[in-house]
Amino acid sequence: MTTKCLFPEQFTIFTKLLKNRIIQIRRPTIEENVRLETYSEGRLKGTIANFDSGKRILTVSSGIPNDNSFDEVLFTPDGIFLPTESDYNKSKNRVRWQKPSPLNVESFAQEDWNNLCLEVRRSWENQFSFVEEVREKEAVVSRGLRPPQIGALYATLAHWKVSSEAGTVVLPTGTGKTETMLALLAHQRFERLLVIVPTDTLRDQISRKFLSFGLLKYFGVIGESSKFPIVGIIEHRFQNKNDVQRFFSCCNVVVSTMAVISRCSEEVQKAIGEFSSHLFIDEAHHIKAPTWEKFRNFFSSKTILQFTATPFRADKKKIDGKIIFNYPLHKSQKEGYFKKIEFWPIHEFNPLKEDEEIATRAIERLENDLANGFDHIILARADKISRAEKLLAVYKTLCIKFNPQLFHSKKRHFEKRTSMELLNSRESRVIICVDMFGEGFDFPQLKIAAFHDLHKGLGITLQFVGRFTRTSGNIGNASVIANVENVSVDESIKELYAEDSDWNSILRFISEKTSDKLV
Repeated sequence: MTTKCLFPEQFTIFTKLLKNRIIQIRRPTIEENVRLETYSEGRLKGTIANFDSGKRILTVSSGIPNDNSFDEVLFTPDGIFLPTESDYNKSKNRVRWQKPSPLNVESFAQEDWNNLCLEVRRSWENQFSFVEEVREKEAVVSRGLRPPQIGALYATLAHWKVSSEAGTVVLPTGTGKTETMLALLAHQRFERLLVIVPTDTLRDQISRKFLSFGLLKYFGVIGESSKFPIVGIIEHRFQNKNDVQRFFSCCNVVVSTMAVISRCSEEVQKAIGEFSSHLFIDEAHHIKAPTWEKFRNFFSSKTILQFTATPFRADKKKIDGKIIFNYPLHKSQKEGYFKKIEFWPIHEFNPLKEDEEIATRAIERLENDLANGFDHIILARADKISRAEKLLAVYKTLCIKFNPQLFHSKKRHFEKRTSMELLNSRESRVIICVDMFGEGFDFPQLKIAAFHDLHKGLGITLQFVGRFTRTSGNIGNASVIANVENVSVDESIKELYAEDSDWNSILRFISEKTSDKLV
């Protein structure tokens, strides 16, 4: 009898340099059907996973077995294998591979790092294929690059053949923006790519995608013999040019937030431009123009590509850089990358009551969706930390059973990590956030958007709502809840339709009265 077990990712490199992480994956997380048997050696107890290929993996809670015949040895809290991703997320900080272990890089000279990075890039040669997704009606018959990804790739490659101007790729949320970045990296074999993102949460998320090449190996877009990139993750600023050179020379890809970069001295920012071969800006509409313009000057001779779901900044100004590809929103919805959005309006004239009314309707939608078998989560948006803290109290009063969690930029790292573990395990199904969680965050189960505070700019509203339209597994249509008696909501929805008529085919108003009023 076989049992499906999850085997967590293995690392070739897992270290810190100048307080910042450098990681390379040997093998990503996999799930396999294996035959299990118990293991006992003196006081050492564990479980053996037997593969059809003959490979044997031992799991123990502690200690090192004397038997060296096992191909791999994994430490878990109870010495048993983890059957699901949810189980792994609950205990991932206490799970590690004893065999094979990461390389001991502490004694590495710069030449050793250079050789490792070169070896990785050489492994990408002739390993990229333009494998396209095949669909019959709405069903995916064969996995591969989606139409918007294929279009963005060809448009970018064509742009680079004829121009050195910064380019902008506009891809609606959920169409596979990050995989497009990964495809360009592997196809072009960049010497050293710098990726700038707006938030810490997105930095961690996109770093994981670069570490594993996302889904591209699984789809056959990138060959199996290709090595995974060595990824540097900047969380702490550098002090001088030598620090930048030392860190960047160890990486194929470096990921950072603009906030960390902007706190670095001009000397350091200039060095970052010098030691990067290419620059990708993710969620480009978030970067403030003065900050971006100053940093961009250090990349005047380098290739720059911006990615966004909307070409407008929060201040309603258009993003600079030539738009080289813009995939229509209506095509994304027609091709099944967007779920329908149901707008559930609240009619509350009393500002003192509107938060409770919005929260109550959001909880009703969640309970209804769960009863219908959908794996959904509420995201309640506030525009300030003080507002979010008040909303947390409201949701705790109304639905303590869903264990509401608060996310904002001032929360400590371990607090964010704990909250994320609760969300991943579904011990929590309510998030109260201040911008930084919702935008740019890939979490398809976010399906109920409670707008306690609306975004000021239309472009940001489009981007935020788009987060709730992703398709994946057992999830249904998205629900958006807002108080239409709030003037800013009324005007934003009017503007939404005036700016982009594609939303007529995506946003469905539950109340006909509201529809007549606003459309």
